[in-house]
Amino acid sequence: MPHIEELRRQRAGINEQVQTLATIDASGGTLTAEQLTEFANLQQQFTDISAKIERLEAAERAAALVAKPVKATQQAPGIIVKQEPKQYTGAGMTRLVMSVAAGAGNLQDAAKFASEELNDQSVSMAISTAAASGGVLIPQNLHSEVIELLSDRTIVRKLGARPVPLPNGNMTLPRVAGGATASYTGENKDAKTSETRFDDVKLTAKTLIAMVPISNALIGRAGFNVEQLVLQDILTAISVREDKAFMRDDGNGGMIDVKLRSMR
Repeated sequence: MPHIEELRRQRAGINEQVQTLATIDASGGTLTAEQLTEFANLQQQFTDISAKIERLEAAERAAALVAKPVKATQQAPGIIVKQEPKQYTGAGMTRLVMSVAAGAGNLQDAAKFASEELNDQSVSMAISTAAASGGVLIPQNLHSEVIELLSDRTIVRKLGARPVPLPNGNMTLPRVAGGATASYTGENKDAKTSETRFDDVKLTAKTLIAMVPISNALIGRAGFNVEQLVLQDILTAISVREDKAFMRDDGNGGMIDVKLRSMR
């Protein structure tokens, strides 16, 4: 005997065929004799399957009414507890990225994935907060973790470059544009005058995006190894682009490299 769900699928398929023929008629077309016969047959099949589904559902309801409850065992019910996720530097940002990918951009689904599948309540709360604030209130520690990890991967950062936060996206810093000069001179000769010159450096925040492809199959195997794979991919993409910006960008649509900045 066919299962109820199978009958419902069959009925849905028949309904699609009926709607296709009805669309032809509704759009001003004329059904051929064969199509009219097919339409009548499909209607009859739809009615027959619907009646069969109703009988099976009635039989299930009757069986449920006379069913006897299963006697409870003496053992206490088991409690399934998910293991706490491993915490490490970059874990929060990685799980946030995976959750947003799993939710296909829907932050509510992403928060649910972080809570139920990754078992990371802090990331789930961060996503929920971001959904209500347009992403402005993502905790500082999430992107600070990534910046910390980039220090060992980016050449310029490794040389000791100091990151400066730009809360409002802009900042003006004073700098020494020219310093005092020294020179050799003869006896009783006048010394050459020199002075220190100052000007300002205007810093403007730039947006750097790393697009990391993550398949649904990979997300479904969420775990430490998969998280590390995603994290390393993100760090590699960002570090390579940052080094290029630090050393070769000319300011057109991006940053100004160290050489050009020092000449201005």
